[in-house]
Amino acid sequence: MSRCPKSEISWLRSSFHIPGRVGRVGTAVVSAVVAGCSFAGGSGAAAEPCDPADRTVVMESTTLANAEPSGTFDISPDRNVFVTMLADPSFNEGAGLNGGLVHASVYVISDGEDPHPASSTGTGEFQPSPDFRLPNYRNVGDSRFVDLPFGTYRLWSGTGPVVEIFRCSSA
Repeated sequence: MSRCPKSEISWLRSSFHIPGRVGRVGTAVVSAVVAGCSFAGGSGAAAEPCDPADRTVVMESTTLANAEPSGTFDISPDRNVFVTMLADPSFNEGAGLNGGLVHASVYVISDGEDPHPASSTGTGEFQPSPDFRLPNYRNVGDSRFVDLPFGTYRLWSGTGPVVEIFRCSSA
């Protein structure tokens, strides 16, 4: 889905009128969905990975463990960058709060920053990592778009997934 210009939303809203305050919000949402629009933040809707033949590998198979950052990679204006989960040795089918359906978390930090792993405070409160976390991986082989501003970054994880970074031309 792509973001819609306001003129498109206005036209559709007039076509699908539902009276009342709640109706106006519902009308706008229905109109946008009918038009194939997205309300996603960031740079718009997440990019889709390109065909394997069109990929340029930026970082080959790399194991992320013990919160040690990977090598660096760049996000530039003319490229979409993706991280693919190649393997997750710590994945245990049936383990975890949601039945083991989610693989290891992969985080992105700016080059020069240190990872900030989750921690427990002295009062027993859990503090999740404040670092940018890629959306959950449901399957080995899934790729996630790195939706961050242009710059130089590194990856980290505490549990040892094996990942690969590739880029696609945005054209």
